[in-house]
Amino acid sequence: MQSLDSTQTTLKQRENLKEGDCLQALSQQNGQGRHGRIWSSPKGNLYCSCVLQPNCPSERIGEIALLIGLAIAESCNTATNPTLKWPNDILLNGKKCAGILIETTDMQAGHINTVVIGFGVNYEHKAHEQGTTLKQHQTSHESLDEVRDAILSNISRYYKYWQTCGFAEIRKAWLGYAMPISTSMSVKIDENHISGQFEGIDKAGHLLLLCDKSSKLKTISSGDVFLHDTTCD
Repeated sequence: MQSLDSTQTTLKQRENLKEGDCLQALSQQNGQGRHGRIWSSPKGNLYCSCVLQPNCPSERIGEIALLIGLAIAESCNTATNPTLKWPNDILLNGKKCAGILIETTDMQAGHINTVVIGFGVNYEHKAHEQGTTLKQHQTSHESLDEVRDAILSNISRYYKYWQTCGFAEIRKAWLGYAMPISTSMSVKIDENHISGQFEGIDKAGHLLLLCDKSSKLKTISSGDVFLHDTTCD
């Protein structure tokens, strides 16, 4: 579609969602990021939402977020240094290029039936001054449609693999794109900030943080990550 309030909102409002349903807009008036943030959405970038019906326990939602990030990072592998920042950001040379929003629309008794996954890629325009664009870093020049098709193909491939074989190999591939171990960061959980060093992710996809204050390894299932040595946040 040419323009929408939000691909995420529009898709969630539709009845009888089916796995594989997908919606793209050329621009959005009210693009959505995590925690109710606005995602700047001028024409020239990629704005897309799609439906998955994983029929899985709710605690596995984080695995889905990471496989989507992996699919996008792999689709940007003609750019310079794609890096995954836990949980939902894709960076190019340390600056944010893409983000992911995952919302559950059908969950019963701790079981997820339907999720709507929104992703935005800054192809031509930066979302903010500290961000970057895919086009700026491409070593070969895929069109916006080619980038979209590559992302959707990779999502399908990794999702099918996850359903059949589980998360272990996806975790390994995700870590291959992750920032270096011992990267300095802080994590905001509600109103609390915890500073430490990145120590990877556990078998469920939770962040492992070596805390500065206690020198203990902390497992974090949700939060906002801020890197101390870049301007990507």
